[in-house]
Amino acid sequence: MKKILIALDYEPFAEKVAATGYAIAKAMGAEVLLLHVVMEPAYYSSTEYSPIMGYTGFGGVDTIELEKNLEQQAYQYLEQCRKHLGDENIKIAAVEGDFATAIIDAAAEFDADLVVMGTQQRKGFDKFFMGNLAETILNKTSIPLLAIPEGSVH
Repeated sequence: MKKILIALDYEPFAEKVAATGYAIAKAMGAEVLLLHVVMEPAYYSSTEYSPIMGYTGFGGVDTIELEKNLEQQAYQYLEQCRKHLGDENIKIAAVEGDFATAIIDAAAEFDADLVVMGTQQRKGFDKFFMGNLAETILNKTSIPLLAIPEGSVH
């Protein structure tokens, strides 16, 4: 494997996903791309964030301001993740769109040999809105996927 894409959201579990994906990449001498898929502003403004790898979220930004800065915030988050992992050679990308499609497209563009992402039990609106992301990705690409269940990595 020469290239590994690690898809990250703003959940605290993302730190474990990043560390696991990076450890695999480092062991294989693979290039890494950290990816965040930018969603609608309402998705971010309604969520409370715990610090993740030194990133503290959107603290007090209103929805209109948030919409203007989503991509910039995503790059700041990914930059903080790269810094946390301690490797300036890690590539970062923030893309807009549907989670599954954006991850699949980014993996194809990066020519990834593996996609690493976390999975979590979603409830209510999140489950309806996002569905089973890992399953959707598996059904739409031939790129291997390592889906790490929340709570499985210690």
